[in-house]
Amino acid sequence: MKDPLRELLILRATTDRDRIAVISKTGSVTYHELIARASTLASDLFEGGSYNGPFPPPLPSYHPQSPVSVTAEITPSFVELWWASILAGVPLLLHHEGDPPARLARHRAAAGIVGVLSHEENKAPRASHWHLEPIEPPHQRPQSRAAALIATSGSSGEPKIIEIPSPHLFASAVRVNHRLSVSHDSAWLLSLFPCHIGGLSIIVRAMVAGCALVIPDDLKRSTIHLASSTHKVTHLSLVPSVVEEFLAVGPMPSSVQVILLGGERIPSAKRALLASIPQCVVSYGATETSSCIASARLEEIGKTAPDAVGIPLADTTIRIIDDQGREVPRGEVGTIEVHGPTIITQNGTWRSSDIGFVNTDGCLHVIGRRDDVIISGGMKIRGSEVVDAAISSGLVTDACVLKAPDARWGEQPILFVSGLTAPLATLTDLLRASLGSHRTPRQIEVVESLPRTAIGKIDREALRNASQKK
Repeated sequence: MKDPLRELLILRATTDRDRIAVISKTGSVTYHELIARASTLASDLFEGGSYNGPFPPPLPSYHPQSPVSVTAEITPSFVELWWASILAGVPLLLHHEGDPPARLARHRAAAGIVGVLSHEENKAPRASHWHLEPIEPPHQRPQSRAAALIATSGSSGEPKIIEIPSPHLFASAVRVNHRLSVSHDSAWLLSLFPCHIGGLSIIVRAMVAGCALVIPDDLKRSTIHLASSTHKVTHLSLVPSVVEEFLAVGPMPSSVQVILLGGERIPSAKRALLASIPQCVVSYGATETSSCIASARLEEIGKTAPDAVGIPLADTTIRIIDDQGREVPRGEVGTIEVHGPTIITQNGTWRSSDIGFVNTDGCLHVIGRRDDVIISGGMKIRGSEVVDAAISSGLVTDACVLKAPDARWGEQPILFVSGLTAPLATLTDLLRASLGSHRTPRQIEVVESLPRTAIGKIDREALRNASQKK
């Protein structure tokens, strides 16, 4: 089996050798320089010695390997390491530097890693030294043909390792780039951590397009705004809740053509604002789908489908099914099922945990997750509806709902809000008027801010743990 990303690297190193591949605070790197460094790094780390042969290097056989673990940072060093792992065919278990040790240990054991990568920055510009520390004894697990392993723990905290093969990453990048009109002359900003599929996909999309990957110094709103303006960024990905903060720094950089929104549901009260920004593109996807599988410009669907999350990408089919697995007519609500070349299953079909519908124009609407439904006293309460009502009240800046067991009612919703600008009783009255007494949470907790993950999503596990400690 051929690895399309490995073959693409050889193509870029020869036909696009002088094009700029990476831009960072240390300067710019051409495709030839990037891939030469990746080739040397692959030999040093994974093959036991420097590579001194002809360039481009020969392609190694595409066979299963045991994964190694690495902190996926937003740095040129990590980008070089990622492409080195592709050349060597070594899967990387990607994690964030802020992952708690216990969680990281569970992920490493579940992934079956045999070593841990770390690096020290050298004093020389654009140089770094990587170390591969073997694990003794190594974790036992079947070897993998995946390029990346990403942990998605969900609310349960139990590790679920998603193995993402190179062909799926390539197929996703081709389709997303086509939908978003990414070309050789574009510039993708690495605005999400690559330990998540959204950030890793940016690195791959830039290589597939043959365009520049811009690496900011950090992910502060002011930093990514400055990087977008300075380096004429055309495409960047943001969590919806970050867009307002991004624009609060300054006006939209003139070079920006697309802000790809994803990672969290957009509250109804925020959609009108985002739809007024021509660059905003909504999307839907998951780690299991190798990133985005549907997208659309908000301003184009705002009048006919204001709550939609997009139209399927090329070669992608979205079905809505009932509890028996039967497809339902358009407009009816059910479980979202996706089929296509980017889906990481044997049959190319992924049944999500999300509920939604497809309208007559083919736009996908996501109502919420199955586990978002709280049954309290026989009454179904959807957490997303409660969040929408809270934010639409204009009295809070952020909100989240968690379900909790209740001795009398079975389950109950707990509403967490931040930025409350009125007495709690006033918010409760407005929620009753909007939701009715039976859907209004009896427990509302006011917090200074809601905890968020590395990419800006609300961290439900951290929120639940903090609440239980009170």
